[in-house]
Amino acid sequence: MKKTIIALMALAGMAMASDFSSSITMGNAGNGGYYGGTVKLTDSFFSTSFSSEEVTELPEILTLNSISFYSRTSGNQGNKTVYLAVYEYTADSTTGTFVGLSSNTVTANTLNTALTFNFEGITINSNKQYQLLFVNTESTAENVATFDGYKAHATNIGINVHNQGSLPNGDGTYKSNGINSWEGSFIPKLTIETSVPTVPEPTTATLSLLALAGLTARRRRK
Repeated sequence: MKKTIIALMALAGMAMASDFSSSITMGNAGNGGYYGGTVKLTDSFFSTSFSSEEVTELPEILTLNSISFYSRTSGNQGNKTVYLAVYEYTADSTTGTFVGLSSNTVTANTLNTALTFNFEGITINSNKQYQLLFVNTESTAENVATFDGYKAHATNIGINVHNQGSLPNGDGTYKSNGINSWEGSFIPKLTIETSVPTVPEPTTATLSLLALAGLTARRRRK
């Protein structure tokens, strides 16, 4: 049994990752205390860079690695420590389907600093809108999975935002934990790091499957 598991793990490890960094280029920036915002990676104001010249467009399905907000550049920053919860967007002033919670917290206590939330084992769709919402340090994936759970743990922090002028329907920045109050046409300054596994070359994949079959057959003979 152990040999079969090892072979499966080795096969999975042969998938390589291509990295994508999507950022909102800022200009005419502002500051404020917000509960989060909504975006999707194919929004026109995102600028995406690719790690390989062979990759020229964002895939539909991506692994979410990290999301970075940026703290205020002036004013009262506060000293709050928060997680970031991710939900699919819904237009009914609630949270949508829960996607995941960051694996780390960040403390917003320094002006003009990247606030980077890391994620593990979470995939997103580049064509879908997502709600990115700040929650307190008592949050878990279980207790923020519903809208009532979110509201009980929601908190705001001071972040840097941009007046985009005109936003796609459903994009914006939340001023309240009720997710029913928007800050005009402002959008948070963001950098989102994602990756996607590549398919192993046919020869490599075939050899790996043959090796796995051999190990399985060997186990059955014992």
